[in-house]
Amino acid sequence: MCARARCRKCLKNRLVVSIRVQRESVGTVTLRLLLLLLAGSMVGITGYLPTASADTVCDGKIRAVRFVGNRITLDKTLMQRLDVRPGMPCTGAALEAGRQAIMNTGLFKSVDVGFDHVTSVVTFTVKERIYRFLLPRISRSADGDIKVGGQLRFDNVMGRNHKMRFTARREEGSGTGIQGNSLSARYSILRFFNSDFGLYLGVAGRSQTEQSVQDADVVG
Repeated sequence: MCARARCRKCLKNRLVVSIRVQRESVGTVTLRLLLLLLAGSMVGITGYLPTASADTVCDGKIRAVRFVGNRITLDKTLMQRLDVRPGMPCTGAALEAGRQAIMNTGLFKSVDVGFDHVTSVVTFTVKERIYRFLLPRISRSADGDIKVGGQLRFDNVMGRNHKMRFTARREEGSGTGIQGNSLSARYSILRFFNSDFGLYLGVAGRSQTEQSVQDADVVG
């Protein structure tokens, strides 16, 4: 009785161990298959297939274009810079040109692109940079005039790649005797209504005082 119980117990333990090994083996095979499928569905320029040609792995018609990682930048802002459209045949040259066009906006640290053969979807994965800066400014001229101020910069306003600048400056003229304050604001639209023309709006104000010293006549 004990021998049978021990034998059953041993058989059960062996069965459990066998199942665990089988699960690990299936998991390893599944992981390898997923890696192969992932490598086969990505464009060579992303680094997954460094030795493969982009034209070889990118074929078929594009069903959709999507963006990943753009928390602030609007999708339509990125689409304005692309020639890649749904319904077009997918080529490695077109994807690389689109990736470079998005990178040239200066809004991102990195841009990757891939093509899924199963869904025929082109995916641009971007990594946004910081769009708000406070830059201190100080300068001194040869005459001894000192200018102190700062500039507040907003890049990619409302996710539309618009730029806004606020600048304040204080001038102390020890050599020229000129003192004053200046304020300016500027708003730039790089592509006005998705055209090749831009729009620039700016306003500036300045207050200035000049100190003069006249020579007095000395009597005596």
